[in-house]
Amino acid sequence: MGKFKHCHYRQPLFSLLLLPLVLSFGGIPQIKNIDFSHESDSKQIIVQNTLIKSIISFWKRKPRRKSLGSRGGMCPVSPGLIDTYFIWSDRPLFLWYSPNKKENTPAQLILREEETEKVVWTQSVNLTDQKVFYSGEKSLEPGKRYQWQLLEPDKSNITLPSTFEIMAASDRNQIQADLHALEQKLKRNKASEEEIALQKADYFANYKITHKTEDGIFHLWSDSFESLYKVDQPSPSFVAKRQASIEDLCN
Repeated sequence: MGKFKHCHYRQPLFSLLLLPLVLSFGGIPQIKNIDFSHESDSKQIIVQNTLIKSIISFWKRKPRRKSLGSRGGMCPVSPGLIDTYFIWSDRPLFLWYSPNKKENTPAQLILREEETEKVVWTQSVNLTDQKVFYSGEKSLEPGKRYQWQLLEPDKSNITLPSTFEIMAASDRNQIQADLHALEQKLKRNKASEEEIALQKADYFANYKITHKTEDGIFHLWSDSFESLYKVDQPSPSFVAKRQASIEDLCN
């Protein structure tokens, strides 16, 4: 695969940074503990409605997924297959959907450098788990391309190789600063872990990337999904919405 030239630019932090948000995942999001003493009633209503719509619309959005060959109904999802091959995380989440697999179906996840084809990490996985985080000794390198795929125990393909590239260090550092500022603001306002994860996911889903070889604007959806899967003890409603997003993407 040839090298793609690219450029990208920052999406400013949303107005979500400015206000605490408490989201009720079982129903309509509720905004509370917000001091609007310096605003008129009409402006308060506008701000509340804007925040509610942005959160509700996040779960309804369906990013573009690249078509990639697989066997047995397997659907590789991330990284490198949603909207753009660029990702921010240097310890990414590998995500797939396997609706037809029985419990305890073993496989091997293989990660290689694209240019040299050197294997940099292997991991035994259970296909029904549908995910695994990279746990190599060294973080993946900014500016470098990698390929990953799932193999059966006899080394036959479950999925074809999928390519992704870690963003350049300068861009990664700026995103890290944005995420830190967002998280600190939310924590000061007593946001839950799910609320923080969702707003980070929203940040990535709106971060703009342009490809010089392709028309259009692309977004960091692989990192967006990763944020959702970093919640330690998600509520049943959060898990259901997250899983529904993956199934909708693959179907």
